[in-house]
Amino acid sequence: MSDQQKSLLICEVDYSEAKELANIISLIQDIDYCIKTCERLIASIESETDDPILQASLWTSALISYARCFATGKRYGISEEFLSKLDGDPIGAHRYYINMRDKNIAHSVNPFEQVKIGLLLQDPKIDKKVMGVVNLAQRHLTAKKDGVDTLRRLCIVIKKQLLNDFKVCQDKTLKVGQTLSVDDLYSKSHMQTITPGPDDAGKPRN
Repeated sequence: MSDQQKSLLICEVDYSEAKELANIISLIQDIDYCIKTCERLIASIESETDDPILQASLWTSALISYARCFATGKRYGISEEFLSKLDGDPIGAHRYYINMRDKNIAHSVNPFEQVKIGLLLQDPKIDKKVMGVVNLAQRHLTAKKDGVDTLRRLCIVIKKQLLNDFKVCQDKTLKVGQTLSVDDLYSKSHMQTITPGPDDAGKPRN
């Protein structure tokens, strides 16, 4: 950072246009994280070293970061109406990935997570009897390469649209800011972020 940049003053603002801009930036961060996670997962799938734990972790992380963009709460999430502007069948793909996110984090057993218990029987030609207990387990760890790449490409298209919205909203935020009292802005020029501590883990975002 240059000396000139260090000397710049920044005044935090929270009018509606600024809040909308902050919301878009937050969405872009989550979408970008999903894209990069998918890229890491694809690289792992293509590699000769198979690591199912790493792949399952990356897949779950990608799905969670993607789904966060459509949740509502402190920020405004992306709506399916937003996706309808895109080519192809983005809503169908979106709903599939949201359902897969739910399957990955749900506690209830679902078709993608099965455990069967059976009794091992002796060959009837020898003797009919129960010899022991066996189990057969199946669990979905990650999508195949094509499924991961589809999510990645969907996120890239969403990010492109969000970046367009970012530019429009940034211009609106600046336009409103230029109408405010300059002296008042200078008197409040001390914007900063605060690193949360362990006690903040259970608190909602302001």
